[in-house]
Amino acid sequence: FVSNLPHELMNAFSATLEEVRDSDLCLIILDASDKSKYEQLKVVEQELVKQNVDKDNCVLVYNKCDLLNKMELSVLEDFGYTICKIQAKHNQGIIELKALIREKLNK
Repeated sequence: FVSNLPHELMNAFSATLEEVRDSDLCLIILDASDKSKYEQLKVVEQELVKQNVDKDNCVLVYNKCDLLNKMELSVLEDFGYTICKIQAKHNQGIIELKALIREKLNK
């Protein structure tokens, strides 16, 4: 993941996130079944803070939520982002995600 990237690639990742600062919306997409999802989110959050990206302009999208139990799902909701749970493989939650994107962009 990003935290394991060589220094040059980490700089490129940070440069990409500079563009996010000026965007209308940032989608953070995580594999909810990945054992390192919390660490991955922390790395992304650190970079977003460096770029002064407002959490209100971000949506945390959890893919593969069908593989989690209710307790795991509730933990994922505690990060302070607007969240959307999807199961892309079976096209579940995609309509809700599109509606959330429209809602966020129309504010």
